[in-house]
Order: sequence, then C-alpha cells, then structure tokens
Amino acid sequence: MASSTVYFNKIRITKNDTVSIICTSSPIESKSTEIQGLSVSARNQDPVTFGVLSLLDDTTGTSLKKDHALAKAYAAKFKKNMAMPGLRFTDKPILKKDSQEETGLFWVDVV
Repeated sequence: MASSTVYFNKIRITKNDTVSIICTSSPIESKSTEIQGLSVSARNQDPVTFGVLSLLDDTTGTSLKKDHALAKAYAAKFKKNMAMPGLRFTDKPILKKDSQEETGLFWVDVV
C-alpha cells in the first residue's frame, strides 16, 4: 500500500499519554447540501487509507509524551489535510495486539 504523499489528519493521545499522528493517503474533504431546509454534510467517500506515525523523542528515543514541547508545536502548526513531505505509507499493516488481526491501518515512517 505504499503511497507517495501523506496527509495530516489529527493528533492522537494514547491512554499512556504518548503522541502519534493519524495520517491519510489523500485529503479528506466534505460536501454540504440542504434537504428540506436542513443542512447536511458528509465526507467524500473516495477510497482513503489511514495510517499511524508513531513519534519519538529525539533525545531519549522513547515515545513522545503529550506534554513535550514538540507535541505542543505539532498541535499548533499542523492542519487537517496538510501534506507531510518526507513521510510515506509503508506496506506494513498495524495489527491488533491480542489477535494479530489487521486493523485496516498502516504504519507511516520517514522516507
């Protein structure tokens, strides 16, 4: 599933307070219309692959924590659907810890 462009979707904080980035293989866009006087919005249903970039603290080599200055900088600067050059989707699926079943997500790493 190697993809040439990776897009920022959102920052995820785990139950252990570590930070990862949820990425997409293309921008996620929505459209709106009005039905019977009510506004209706829906996500574009084009095929999109989701992935996870697991962030590390450069100085310790451990998972980046939510209170780290870099995590705060990412949250302030990264915008939904922003291209993230230098990253790529891998062909490695993310597996559930207990069953080793594929989750539908893929790992994202540095080129």
